[in-house]
Amino acid sequence: MTAAELAALDSLVALALAEDLGEAGDVTSRATIPAGQTGRAAVVARAPGVLAGIDAARRVAERVDPNLRFEPRRTDGDPLAAPAVIATLAGPMQAILAAERTLLNFLQRLSGVATLTRQYVAAVAGLNVKVLDTRKTTPGWRLLEKAAVRAGGGTNHRIGLYDAILIKDNHLAGVRSAEHGMRSEIPIAIERCRAMFPGCRWKWKSIRSTNSTSR
Repeated sequence: MTAAELAALDSLVALALAEDLGEAGDVTSRATIPAGQTGRAAVVARAPGVLAGIDAARRVAERVDPNLRFEPRRTDGDPLAAPAVIATLAGPMQAILAAERTLLNFLQRLSGVATLTRQYVAAVAGLNVKVLDTRKTTPGWRLLEKAAVRAGGGTNHRIGLYDAILIKDNHLAGVRSAEHGMRSEIPIAIERCRAMFPGCRWKWKSIRSTNSTSR
């Protein structure tokens, strides 16, 4: 993962744990499990797929308790049979139980993205094409989901509205309205983009779209 992806991951992990543990922590585990009790747990894939999110799982364990030992058995991008041990956890039992659900949530969601991406990649194998992702991501999860796309063999398109120029039908409609149809909107839009952002990357996409509101 890149530095930006790791920073996004840390923010999400902190938010997810605060959401689950609140101020009091895992009250059920605190009440039922002695504080000094230790244990081990295995993270097991119950269905075939492609792994993504192993760094997220590690970050969750570390943040819940530095004494938790997280040992990955697989890496992002690995194909998984079922059952397959992805990682093991060892340390304070209360911490294992507190980390369990959040850790699995990250692994399940990101592995789902990677698995579906791999299916699309396999479907076009041998063709001169790439499977690209979009900006239609879960709010706050964009960089992680795009890392999962790469784990599945896909290729990242632009990250956001800031890092590449992509002229779409909505932009062309705006240009056409302003020009009152007097000039062709496509060369006008290209000329304006090149003038304002001469060094910006370009991303090409068909201007014919079935979803005129998406960008």
